[in-house]
Amino acid sequence: MAIKWGIPMRLRFILWALLGSPFSVALGDCISLVKGPIILDVRTCGVLNPEGTFDPNMERYQFIMQLPPMERKRFYHSYRGMVIRGTVAKSKAIRSGLAKEMGALQGESIAVFVPPGSTAYSCQKIQGKRLAGMLDEACCEGGGDPPCLLQSSLVFKDLKVTGTAAQKAPGSSVAQQRKVSKLEKAGDDFFKKKDFKKAIGYYRAAWGKNLLGIRGLYKLGLAYRFEDKCGLAIKPLEAIRTRFNKKDYWAEDLPLVHKGKFLLARCYAKINKPGFAVTVLDGFLIEPQRFQKEIRASLTHQDFGWIKTSKEYGEYRKRVKEKLGWD
Repeated sequence: MAIKWGIPMRLRFILWALLGSPFSVALGDCISLVKGPIILDVRTCGVLNPEGTFDPNMERYQFIMQLPPMERKRFYHSYRGMVIRGTVAKSKAIRSGLAKEMGALQGESIAVFVPPGSTAYSCQKIQGKRLAGMLDEACCEGGGDPPCLLQSSLVFKDLKVTGTAAQKAPGSSVAQQRKVSKLEKAGDDFFKKKDFKKAIGYYRAAWGKNLLGIRGLYKLGLAYRFEDKCGLAIKPLEAIRTRFNKKDYWAEDLPLVHKGKFLLARCYAKINKPGFAVTVLDGFLIEPQRFQKEIRASLTHQDFGWIKTSKEYGEYRKRVKEKLGWD
């Protein structure tokens, strides 16, 4: 478990301006470290002025003034970089340790240090952008090497702007900038017209050519449900769940991923497979407060009427009551 210490008030003020929120520096025990490529949506970016950031009058930083002039200069230069705060839109980074974790930090808000000289971009050029780069976590056990005196132990290098960061405002999602195949677009057109049979045909054709993402897979599953063919919806919806388990999705697609999983549970219920349906629903019980909407719907949606007398569903209701106190 990481140990945390307090930060001098002046340093807090400077870094709050860069990062936008209070924090404390984490000293990792280095049991596990994260390393690998990620895509980061930038929210804030600030340039560090180490001479003004690390106040040598503070006891913690008095060692800086005790350094020989040339070493002090090198120390300051090592921190003369940028601090970026944003959301990990996608991750192929690996967290090492007793068990390797693929897709580490996916969907999380993080702060990273960009070392001096590692990028030609200025903060103005990357503000609000989507960046691809390599993440490397430093082992911070009390040392002063960068970025261990900052909020994060994460170093971000080899930056490349790949687009605009995903925003919450309608119409500004990065998903709309992605290339959508002509087959999927045709499926969308028929889906809007509620001609689900033709939409299914185009979505399946796109899927067969590996041109269907999570959004398309969800709409294919939903089209099958509207056609009352839940048995055929299982495969595309299971594909969404597989991508979720592998963390193979974009952060802004996560709400759609959860919709796909809930639709999967509905379809398992519709084909009278209560054990499979409950297995999916139990995934929402891992974070019951976060998924209250889905859990409540699982108790009231008509698609679950098929399995409400089953032993598996009855036990699921008991678990809901234990975790949330609902009848």
